[in-house]
Amino acid sequence: MLTFPMKKKLTISLFVLFIANGMAIGNPFKNENIFKHLKKDVPNPSEAILAFTVKTFNKNYNVSSGDVLFSFGSMVYSCPLNLKSVTKTKKDGGIVTEATYIYSVQPGTFDLNAVEIETVNGQFSSSTRFPFHGSFRLEAGTINYLGEINIDITSSISNLAISDERYKDMTEKFKKDYPAIISSVKGNINAIQLADSYPCETDKPLFNEDFSNNSRDWKVKDEGVHKMFLSDGSFVIDNQGTDSCLVTSNVEIPESFDIELETTWQGGNNNKRFGLLIGTTEKLCFQFTITGNGYCSIWEWMIGKPLFSKIERNLAKDDGKDIVYSWAKTDALRTNPGDKNIIRVQKTAWYMHTVGMIAFYINNKLIARNIYYLGAIQFSKKGVVGMFSYGKQTVSFDNLKLSTLK
Repeated sequence: MLTFPMKKKLTISLFVLFIANGMAIGNPFKNENIFKHLKKDVPNPSEAILAFTVKTFNKNYNVSSGDVLFSFGSMVYSCPLNLKSVTKTKKDGGIVTEATYIYSVQPGTFDLNAVEIETVNGQFSSSTRFPFHGSFRLEAGTINYLGEINIDITSSISNLAISDERYKDMTEKFKKDYPAIISSVKGNINAIQLADSYPCETDKPLFNEDFSNNSRDWKVKDEGVHKMFLSDGSFVIDNQGTDSCLVTSNVEIPESFDIELETTWQGGNNNKRFGLLIGTTEKLCFQFTITGNGYCSIWEWMIGKPLFSKIERNLAKDDGKDIVYSWAKTDALRTNPGDKNIIRVQKTAWYMHTVGMIAFYINNKLIARNIYYLGAIQFSKKGVVGMFSYGKQTVSFDNLKLSTLK
């Protein structure tokens, strides 16, 4: 059983629906949602079938709508939940809603991102987002059951589970409603087991710096306690002061991108931060920060001042916090002096039937991501990428790469 924290926001429903449709620009699926409700009992050997159950509990307001969000390639698709035709029962002073959704979809590898439920409160709707994470593959000509997504809005708890009873109910539903389809797979329904979330595949390399020379004119200096220099195919920041050292390069940033940086902590204070910078300018950017002793954080810099970025933490945490607002311990980091760690940021653009997302990885392990990303840092075409280090420590950087996404 997976349990995750949730994120709340207050919005006007009409605004949310308008934004979620976005603008159609270069969608490889020709502006069509690849998730289509299964309507006919006609097997299609070129497609896969995905089914899941959503069960909600709430004591305060009526549940009005919702979405389950899946990634496919570099796109994030919103699968609307029709909560007007659900089964409703009273329990423990609240209302339980329950419905099963069945989609036909092209085969491939998917990632479960989040579930968003809206409740009505007068003219406004309170939107509660429950982050999930986990990838799975759908093969053509198969029926696949994701399980029961349980959402307790009142207690801010969510989980995903497959019970024998639910699996049996799903089999009976297909026998009753789609006999030809269930017969085509000889009655077999695959129970999906989620694997780790994965980064999107990259496409065209735009910027590839291996620091074998200084052709991009990186700033080097030797000013007492502050030293920045190239050495053996790496860029080294040797900072023996208490403040920071930062170096950037101008670059064109596409709407959807992947950027990664190889880092090596050499020595010094292992609780000081260093990492990757990307943004419009040095004063309007994200800093994806790690430390030598295994912590990470995500900072959003506005006009040169840090604003802790409200990014959903997609790792289950006992503290129940839903943002990476300061520091989080992670086992994704290697912490011995001389160990290499690759930090990575991916951003996907908004298109018709899809939503934006920004995600952060360490050694290809998902640390945090924000679905419906419309943050203060709106990446312009002309921007900067770079490295930084704070406090007394020596860190080397290598293989800074910026690419488009497939």
